[in-house]
Amino acid sequence: MNFTEELRDAITKRAVFLVLGVLGLQVLFIISYVGALHSPSPSRVPFGLVAPAPVAGPLSSRLNGLPGQPLSVSVTGTAAQARSDVLNRDVYGALVVSPATVAPRDTLYVASGGGAALSNVLKGLIGAAEARQHRSLAVVPCDDESRHNTVAEVVAVGFVERDTGRIRRPVQARVHQYSPLTVR
Repeated sequence: MNFTEELRDAITKRAVFLVLGVLGLQVLFIISYVGALHSPSPSRVPFGLVAPAPVAGPLSSRLNGLPGQPLSVSVTGTAAQARSDVLNRDVYGALVVSPATVAPRDTLYVASGGGAALSNVLKGLIGAAEARQHRSLAVVPCDDESRHNTVAEVVAVGFVERDTGRIRRPVQARVHQYSPLTVR
């Protein structure tokens, strides 16, 4: 028996198809991954707008009409409601237009915890629109400080019974809060 005959006996058709199927699946996964991330662009991202009544309609139409339709703009009543919508991820950003006519400074709330890429796209889109109108823009990340800067760690110490392996009673429980400003 020569080498090729031994190889044919060792490798079954089922094993060959299994290996080829796994390799084909990997190639398809790589193609889909590269295709999706090759040129990411936003499409109908939920976005809130707070503006005076005469400005809200036309501005909403202009933002909805941007090339490629990156935003899906909905008009919100107040700045507090817009910030709440961003915190709840009902929208990923919200623009609060200042009614001031002299040196207007608008505010852009962004959901920074939702991803830096989307926040940067919103800053770029709204920043460019604001620059064309000769308005200044303040970008405010909308993250709840207590959720992201404080980590609660609960330490419970108890005795374990040797015979049953169950916890007999907790001796003490401590809560440690760590913050970037207080970590030593």
